[in-house]
Parts: sequence; structure tokens; C-alpha cells
Amino acid sequence: MKEEKRKHFLLSRKWWTAMLTVVGIPLNQVYGIELPAEALITVAIVAVAYILGEGKVDIESIRKQD
Repeated sequence: MKEEKRKHFLLSRKWWTAMLTVVGIPLNQVYGIELPAEALITVAIVAVAYILGEGKVDIESIRKQD
């Protein structure tokens, strides 16, 4: 059962979106891309909105199964 949960977790688009956002923003400075702060905030807002939206869809899907 734990292996199944781990596999599902690693295939989660929400998890990968969060990780890419959390890792990508600091890498912006490491590689000297120097995106403006407004662009970084926009990326973070879009990522959070996507995660919340997908979470809502998941909850509705679970409710319909019951």
C-alpha cells in the first residue's frame, strides 16, 4: 500500500508544479536569468491557483464516487 501511495505521489501534477516553482524561482538568481520580481510573483500566483483548482477538482471527484 505504501508503494502505491508513493507512486501516486510522484505522478502528481500538483506536487511537480509546487516543486518546480519552489526550485525554479531560486534558480533564477543562481543562473543569472534575473527575471523581474513581478514575473516571479506571477509564476508563484499561477502555480498556487493551479494547485488549488486541481485540489478542488480532486475533492469533487472523490465526492461523486461516494
